[in-house]
Amino acid sequence: MKLEFHEHNAVETAIEECQRQIAAQTDRVTQQTKAGRAASTSRYLLFALHRSLEALKRAEQF
Repeated sequence: MKLEFHEHNAVETAIEECQRQIAAQTDRVTQQTKAGRAASTSRYLLFALHRSLEALKRAEQF
């Protein structure tokens, strides 16, 4: 039983970290766009972070 609780906390921690990274990456994309710089790589990373967050949220349900 302790293992399940520990695993759940690990998923919650990963979700929180992913959300933090998404916020930071969103700021970077916004700054790059405002500066007129190409942000395609940054947008791709943001997309990948969102996909990771979706997967973590699904894992949390189990």
